[in-house]
Amino acid sequence: MSRVPSYCTLMPVLSLNKDGVSFAIPPVQQGSRAYRVRLEYRGVSGRVPRVCLWQVGPDRCASLPVLRGRRAWQAIDETVALDSEVQALRLFLYADGGGARPTVAEYRNIHVGPVGSVAITHCMEGTTTLP
Repeated sequence: MSRVPSYCTLMPVLSLNKDGVSFAIPPVQQGSRAYRVRLEYRGVSGRVPRVCLWQVGPDRCASLPVLRGRRAWQAIDETVALDSEVQALRLFLYADGGGARPTVAEYRNIHVGPVGSVAITHCMEGTTTLP
């Protein structure tokens, strides 16, 4: 039986036109309360792109920065602290309609996954200790 990875990386470029899309993120790992959200986006026309990392359980978005509506590719790379009641996650990417012009938003290099920790378990003799 293959193990489902605890991260989600999506297609090269996702272009949305006055609509939105959502992706289920593999199950929240026990004890993983910090998740990293990385993606690139741009607002081709219309309203500013929006992103929501939806927390199932508390039923609200995790705190992410407001995106800017520029035509050039922008990046976000954020670590979010999940609520303790989170049972699952969904990533919503938006291209909101209703503006004066049609909305087109593009997203690429999308990655969501738990933040790992690093432990040093052995130091070799003669290594320098940092203050």
